[in-house]
Amino acid sequence: MTAGLLAAFFSSGASDPGNVAVDDIAIDFKDISVRIPRLVAEGTPLTAREIAGVFKAGDVQSLDGRLARFSASSLSIPEIRIQFQSGGRETKLVYRDVSFENIVAGQAGAMRAAALDEVLSGAGGGPTEAHFSGIVVKNVDLRQIAHVALTPRTDQKETPKPLEAEASIESGSVIFPDADLSLRFGRVSAAGLRARALAEPPLRLMETPSTEQSDASVELGTATALTVVDALGSFEAGTLEARDLSLSGLSAPEKKPFRVTIGSAALTRLANGASEEGKIWNFSLDSADGGHVAFRYLAAQGLDLAKLLAPGERRLWMFKSAQIADLSADLPDSSTDGRMIFKIGAFETELGNFHEGLPTKVMARVDHFNLDIAARGAIPTTAQFIALGYKNIEMSGNLNADWRDQSQEAAIEAMRIVAKDMGSIELAATFGNVSGSVFSPSPFISRSAMLGMSFKSLEATLEGRDLIERLLAQEAKASGADVAKLRKAYARDAAAMISARLDNGDKARRLADAAGKFIEGAKKLRVKLIAPRGVGALEPLFKKPGDLLNQMEVEAVAE
Repeated sequence: MTAGLLAAFFSSGASDPGNVAVDDIAIDFKDISVRIPRLVAEGTPLTAREIAGVFKAGDVQSLDGRLARFSASSLSIPEIRIQFQSGGRETKLVYRDVSFENIVAGQAGAMRAAALDEVLSGAGGGPTEAHFSGIVVKNVDLRQIAHVALTPRTDQKETPKPLEAEASIESGSVIFPDADLSLRFGRVSAAGLRARALAEPPLRLMETPSTEQSDASVELGTATALTVVDALGSFEAGTLEARDLSLSGLSAPEKKPFRVTIGSAALTRLANGASEEGKIWNFSLDSADGGHVAFRYLAAQGLDLAKLLAPGERRLWMFKSAQIADLSADLPDSSTDGRMIFKIGAFETELGNFHEGLPTKVMARVDHFNLDIAARGAIPTTAQFIALGYKNIEMSGNLNADWRDQSQEAAIEAMRIVAKDMGSIELAATFGNVSGSVFSPSPFISRSAMLGMSFKSLEATLEGRDLIERLLAQEAKASGADVAKLRKAYARDAAAMISARLDNGDKARRLADAAGKFIEGAKKLRVKLIAPRGVGALEPLFKKPGDLLNQMEVEAVAE
């Protein structure tokens, strides 16, 4: 930054000792100018010239020292104007009715501003306008703010220090004309804000980039992402919360209007680029084509924002657990003449034991997933279910899966799906020779490792006859046959087909008989397969089904 120019028009305010006014303060950096038409300090031991000296440009160390000597019972500034240029665009900031209270050695008990207006214009685009009102900050450290704003980080072990205890904005809006977007929000608040110096100070980032940088859009995009990641890792907060958010505009490229509203959103215990928990309440999206998506509650724990935004990462599993409640959607289906309408009562997942950036332990549960199949339109699958008497499909289920590093096994410990008026299925399975290479980010390595896996065991249980009975009733109605006779015929034919497909061995007939009994009237079918030596992933390519079955221990029971 170049040396600044400070206007030398000072005047003493009131004649009372400790009351001082300073006029026409001008501070100029390389591409940044700051103008303060008038500043009034009360209860200060400093003279007008000494107060003006606090605001002169210079090195950061001298600024820290000047702020350390600055004390006043109050400080009022009717207006602060900041202007800077970057990449051919000009930004203007205007703070109105700014006041500080109880300033001691560069720390203020409170800072308030009635409003902040920002206009970004130039470079061929329309002006982006932002307005914020009712700004309040408590226990603010001006010295640390100056350090973070002006000083590049030289010590990578530097720890964040307090910036302010509390901060809030009562309301605000941002209009992006080039993107046809308008953002409005109610109260935004933060508590326990801490920060360290960034790799590149914010004010230096505002300076005009070189021609080489401006032309390299890809490199600039990566650099911007890295800057955001560095900022996330350099700031900490106890809580961040925003309420009554709304985003409206025109979608690209169709230019159709849409609107998003959020009741509130919050992050808690943000540090090192990760948040202990993020939450969104009362989300709603509405589009001009009648599309609607809404949920009451969404939360994620262990949300790693830095990894999520880092170049080359972009992995949605950068969290440890997540929940969503009361999700509903009504969307046009481009593949049919109907709509995709569904609801989810609740969904939750837990991820753990990350290896190569991927979770190797997964738990998931969904309650009351309800799909309106009648709304899908005239497609074969829909017609088949409607003919069976289903207007919607309602399911619940859960999954527990785990990779065991020590034994090199992967297991579906439990999976259960229950479909209303259809039946249920439970599964458990084990796979061997599962090395950590399966989770490699390299597709060549991971796929090669998968080819070395082997099947070790499977246990499946089918329960419930509703779907089978509806199929039989439909067939009987169409053919005029007796349902009881059809049931026996189907059981016989299914058993014969299964046995033939598996080469008619003893184990094949055991499976076939159990399947036939289930179709004929049993309420539950349980099948258990165990391969003591494992069945390799490539073996089905060159072995007959019957030979593969004979490598296993088979148990099949219908009851």
